[in-house]
Amino acid sequence: MDNITILSTGAQIYAKKRKRKREQPKEIVFDDAARKEFLTGFHKRKVERKAKAQEHARLLAKKEHAKIVKEAREARKKEVEERLKNLQSFIDKSNLLEGEEENNNNSNDIEDGVKDKEENDQLKKEYPSDEQKIEFRTRDTLTTVTIIEEFDIADTIS
Repeated sequence: MDNITILSTGAQIYAKKRKRKREQPKEIVFDDAARKEFLTGFHKRKVERKAKAQEHARLLAKKEHAKIVKEAREARKKEVEERLKNLQSFIDKSNLLEGEEENNNNSNDIEDGVKDKEENDQLKKEYPSDEQKIEFRTRDTLTTVTIIEEFDIADTIS
């Protein structure tokens, strides 16, 4: 670097400062209403933030409650379906038992009657013919279902 460039760099710096000074505004104007709103609005804005947060929390709680209700509904639906499946299987086995009793009454062969009677006795041991009580427990309730062999579903429908 030569002396001329070193000595002329100061002139460039002063030229930038003069330019910045010329570009500055002559007068700064404040909006008194906006200034007053800013200075006095701290409490109002804080209350607005609190209200917004409370509304957000309320919506989250509502969604969570809806989710819990939906899960409970699905659990009850599955439980009812399982109970119906168990009841249907019991009805099917009961019908099988009744069918074997009819076979025993219609059979003329003594040996077949003995075999059917043994199978019938075995099924009666598994499923007593007098009454059968089944208890379903949930967290809140106890449901007892009493199944009687003479139950005819056609009587309840009509």
